[in-house]
Amino acid sequence: MTGLGWSAVGVSLIAAIGCVVVACVDLTPVAYDGDASAFTPDAAVDASDLDGGAPDGEAGPTCISCLTSADDASPPGCGTEVSACQANAKCAVIYTCAIAHHCFEQPTFRGIVNCGVPCVVSSGVSSSTDPAIGLIYGIALCAQGGCHGPCGIGDAATGGD
Repeated sequence: MTGLGWSAVGVSLIAAIGCVVVACVDLTPVAYDGDASAFTPDAAVDASDLDGGAPDGEAGPTCISCLTSADDASPPGCGTEVSACQANAKCAVIYTCAIAHHCFEQPTFRGIVNCGVPCVVSSGVSSSTDPAIGLIYGIALCAQGGCHGPCGIGDAATGGD
């Protein structure tokens, strides 16, 4: 095979790998048609209002207590992620808003994201590369993991993702 033949094979291989990688990434935009000004990111949050989907009369960790508990707690919490977020001004605004609007108590991960979009907008984040996005995303992933039961996410709530 000539040098031109190997070049064609290399380009084809790179294109094939690129297609496989892109197939794993959901690039579907999340549409937000609401009014972000309706959200009040500075609203005070009363943790007693957040039941985390726990059945009435049953004791157990609430969503907020799980999110703020230590990573080695039972169930494992998201304390590390929440602390990192609170150290970033924009992320702290997003987190407070998301807690106030029960965003971490949505039955699916997509629901958490959709609920949080107005909080992100109202925080002043203007780019997906803003560090606050990665920090709040880390909390959402953690909530879906260790706090899925107290927060009512996925199988613990409705069998969703």
